[in-house]
Amino acid sequence: MGAQFQHSLLLLTQQYLRRHARRLARSLRGAFDGADVEAIHQVRVACRRLRAGFRVFHDILGRTRVRRWRRSIRLLAKKLGEARDLDVEIQATLERLAQIHDVHMIPGVAYWLAHLERERARLQPKVRRAVRKFLRSGTLGNMRRWWRRSVVTPACQSEPTRRSDSRRCANGTPDLHSPAASGRLSKGVRVPERPGRPGGASCVPDQG
Repeated sequence: MGAQFQHSLLLLTQQYLRRHARRLARSLRGAFDGADVEAIHQVRVACRRLRAGFRVFHDILGRTRVRRWRRSIRLLAKKLGEARDLDVEIQATLERLAQIHDVHMIPGVAYWLAHLERERARLQPKVRRAVRKFLRSGTLGNMRRWWRRSVVTPACQSEPTRRSDSRRCANGTPDLHSPAASGRLSKGVRVPERPGRPGGASCVPDQG
């Protein structure tokens, strides 16, 4: 693989990963506190985008790393699926309620809406546990560390034409499959399972 092509592919992988990981991090805030009805949807969309990127860029990211990240993200999306389904049904019921002209139908639809909202409130602790577990997995932090460390040196930005240039390019390009390219969450956020637990922090990830 030529150095110029490798550099271009690495830049694309970094930008794709950074964009959707940050989108995921932002959306986790609303999903955790339940304030934004669209937050869970945005979390799941970001998860799908990242998993699609993993399939395309697995040779750059490393298969072992991709397997670990994909497993963590897939579990998060799965755990939030039931809550998202209820959010959709609640929204559809609200729209239907606004369009009803038969006043005799309104109490029945309102009763059904109240039932859905109770079920959704019952699921919120499950949503919070899923977010906590995902943050503790260190996946976001590991992705952040990968895109910050995987920097191609200027010598590799164009196809080397001399032997000395080739050596500089080889030395300047990091081994993307090495254990050093991965890492545990360094600037992410740990969330305590119980209030008051020592060493706890905010429930949302650092978005740097």
